[in-house]
Amino acid sequence: MQSLTEFFYLFFNLGAVFFAFALSKKAKLKINYIALFCSYVLISLPFIVWDIWAVSSGHWWFNQDYVIGLNILGIAIEEIMFFVSVPYVMTVIYLCIRSTALLGSLATRALIVIIGLIGLVFTVYSEQRGYTNAVGLATILISIGFLFFYDFSRAVVGLWKFQLLLLAVFIVANSFLTALPIIEYGQYEFIGFRIGTIPVEDFLFNFILINTFITVYMSLSQSIKFDQRKN
Repeated sequence: MQSLTEFFYLFFNLGAVFFAFALSKKAKLKINYIALFCSYVLISLPFIVWDIWAVSSGHWWFNQDYVIGLNILGIAIEEIMFFVSVPYVMTVIYLCIRSTALLGSLATRALIVIIGLIGLVFTVYSEQRGYTNAVGLATILISIGFLFFYDFSRAVVGLWKFQLLLLAVFIVANSFLTALPIIEYGQYEFIGFRIGTIPVEDFLFNFILINTFITVYMSLSQSIKFDQRKN
């Protein structure tokens, strides 16, 4: 018989989806579900592949006390749900605040350059630590992609406010996942510096996952037509 703790990660994902769905209804958001699905395929799926590789390489694993025990390609089913629930939550939050402020393109570029430089430091000084090296390299590549392909003359609405909210939500959620711990990390695969119980590498992982997902969603939602009268 399964104990209640084995459902913690599952409840985390289901609770996040319920919250986001209720918020979208309350705010009367017009969500383009075709663009959302395509974003899952283009962004979440590669991150799931990364997750499968990371688990097989011992970068992290899942505490069996907090998962139901159903695995797909070596990772907990709850982890796959994570790459659906969390991008959905943050997309809904972004859509709620995007019309409240306008950010200059120069400041936006500066933010991306800073994040890219942090990724470079992680890559250069990782000393072959698998997780640190992988997240640093991914951050560099995605930052370069943003600088060359992101349309800074458009869609920089509410970005700074969103980044602060993203950071706050991330700290609360990841503290829950790492404090129990639901997710455990290989001793030699990251630099060992934590903020609270969260490995510092996770901050970059979260930043590139969510911001890339939302950028793709917003781009696709502009090009894929849908009935604006329906949510």
